Amino acid sequence: PLKNSAIALAVHVVLLLVMLYGLKWGIYAVIFSNILFALLMCVLNGRSIRRYLDYRQEYRKTFVLPFFSSVLMGAAAFGVSALLEYLLPEGRLWLAVQVFAAVTAAAAVYGAGLLKLGAVDEVELYGMPAGRRLVRIARKFRLLP
Repeated sequence: PLKNSAIALAVHVVLLLVMLYGLKWGIYAVIFSNILFALLMCVLNGRSIRRYLDYRQEYRKTFVLPFFSSVLMGAAAFGVSALLEYLLPEGRLWLAVQVFAAVTAAAAVYGAGLLKLGAVDEVELYGMPAGRRLVRIARKFRLLP
């Protein structure tokens, strides 16, 4: 892990300098280089785990299904936000209502998507805090088989 951290840090610094001074991205260079640093750490540590342990990552359940749930979540957040922006008057209070409703809808859609697509199953739900309650709610809304 230390070797992986050093490699990721070196790549991070080089990419940050290229994006800051070469591409002139400003603060976006920091954001993208941090994302790439975290991604590179995940990839390098995953390779190390695969090399030393007999573990294979479940790519479909870990990455693909949550990605599709996040696309649905983004669409729900955008839709609720756009609808409320059209319906509500301007002002800070109404903007707060709009954001709260969009985030609430997004969280509900993401959770439902994870359950409906099979990224999280009943056994995993029981392992979470308030797992029994979550299973009851998921069954009530027919999100579990």
